[in-house]
Amino acid sequence: MVIFNSDAALERAFSQIGGALEKSYRTALQLCFRAIGTTPQNTSTLYIKEDSAPQWSDPVATLPIDDARELLNEKICILLEDSSNDWNFLQGIMMESEREKLLNAVSKGWAAPVHGGGSGLITQLEARLACPKEGLRTFAIYDSDRLHPDELQEGWDAKCLSGAKATCQAYYWEKVTKDKMPLRYWMLKRRFIESYMPEDQLKDYCSSNFGRGLSDEVVQIFFTELSDHQRWYYNMKEGLSGDARRVDAERNRSLYSDLGEDIREALNSGFGRSLATHYAKHQDVVFRWDDSAIEEALNALPNLMRLI
Repeated sequence: MVIFNSDAALERAFSQIGGALEKSYRTALQLCFRAIGTTPQNTSTLYIKEDSAPQWSDPVATLPIDDARELLNEKICILLEDSSNDWNFLQGIMMESEREKLLNAVSKGWAAPVHGGGSGLITQLEARLACPKEGLRTFAIYDSDRLHPDELQEGWDAKCLSGAKATCQAYYWEKVTKDKMPLRYWMLKRRFIESYMPEDQLKDYCSSNFGRGLSDEVVQIFFTELSDHQRWYYNMKEGLSGDARRVDAERNRSLYSDLGEDIREALNSGFGRSLATHYAKHQDVVFRWDDSAIEEALNALPNLMRLI
């Protein structure tokens, strides 16, 4: 949303456009006036104020017209760990109306998914935050990398119960995003994007070559024998054995201590490192997300859509 602090500022903006395009802009502005009454309070808002020092803040920025023009010309960057798998996960978990609006913005060059490259995401993020116009037009999405639900609590300090340091890059990413762009990021509550895979889609993946021909029985065990927290923080890629090999293996605490040997054996190796590609390979499939996943997306995605 763009607001001019005076009629003079508005007329100055129009005078720099001129011609038939000026008429189109005036019409569009009238439509915007009608929509303001229904605009959410946290919508990204830009005040255009002449002869003032730029204030690059969110959700309300106050800028001279030249800075405002540069900001509005800046493409919205949706920064992802993986611009293929994560991008398709994001599209899939959105409401249809959100997806249509987002893809329309991408097709018109107003927004774009950007590949962060895993550990390289923070480097790109900090570079964009160092440039105010880029920072305000950035939304980051990343895995939580948590191994236990308690690690999502406010006071967790990225340490194991023994005091040893935990290996969790998302902990440090969240410190940056929470401080610098609190309305422009979504750190998943679950461990990975794979942790949201619906049961029928996990079965479909397991029956494929990528899924190494794992049986439906393994998937059934995963969904019937594990609690929600056990599923959400399970190592979907490398299984229980993968976490056992970690230097900070103690982080999962006693989360899986109640599992019988037959269940542990079935879930020992995980579902493979290609699981996330299932989102990209099934772009046209309507996934049947669980209620908790839907609720999380409903809470997180308005912060992205307010930028579009």
